[in-house]
Amino acid sequence: MYRVLMVADAHSPDDALDIRIVIESLRKVAGQGVDAVIDTGDAGAELFLHELRGAFAPAPVYSVRGNHDDKDRPARLDLNLAGWRTAVIHGDTNNLRERVSRWINKRLSQWLGGRFRFFGPYYWDLRRRCREADLVPYGHTHEAAVVQSGRTIFINAGTASLSGGGSRLGRPTVGLLELNSYLLHAQIVALPVGRSALEPLEVIQEAFCLHPGLPRPALRTRLASHPVLTGA
Repeated sequence: MYRVLMVADAHSPDDALDIRIVIESLRKVAGQGVDAVIDTGDAGAELFLHELRGAFAPAPVYSVRGNHDDKDRPARLDLNLAGWRTAVIHGDTNNLRERVSRWINKRLSQWLGGRFRFFGPYYWDLRRRCREADLVPYGHTHEAAVVQSGRTIFINAGTASLSGGGSRLGRPTVGLLELNSYLLHAQIVALPVGRSALEPLEVIQEAFCLHPGLPRPALRTRLASHPVLTGA
């Protein structure tokens, strides 16, 4: 399986000690290592990205620009991760349409008791912008999510900020993805700040998602021999 560590909205201050704490916690989440790291924007200090690259080399670090980042990073990266067409974005548009759509989403979520939290105009707009993608890692909202809308799977790792600022969970989280050509295993994990590497990770959300582009007979054939899903 191809393993990806996903970091969102670290908002890292230019403080070497805080950065070191976050990086060490990310290494605990990664365990035996990852094949790639995705940063979905608002990373903060350039030192954070420098330390991130050093900690996980030779794995590539794919980073996009958030609305609080400098302009020297791309706004979007199109990747192929184990056969998944992947569009990495931050998720902001800085316009009235985004603000209105997120306000509608928030009110509908409150009205429907949270059941509408990850659907509605804001996510329809993301889907329109990334309609050709199978997988869309994004950030901006600080709200951890693994959601399928249409044929596209959206993943938000929450926020890796030590304060957990703006997160519904009130604490920092990251994403850990394992994927092959037909299956995605996504986990949202609490950042293990101050915890021993021997302690198990606290998994907050977990999902298995089938590749939306493969024909169903091919999926059935492959799933029939998958060790996790068959209990082997």
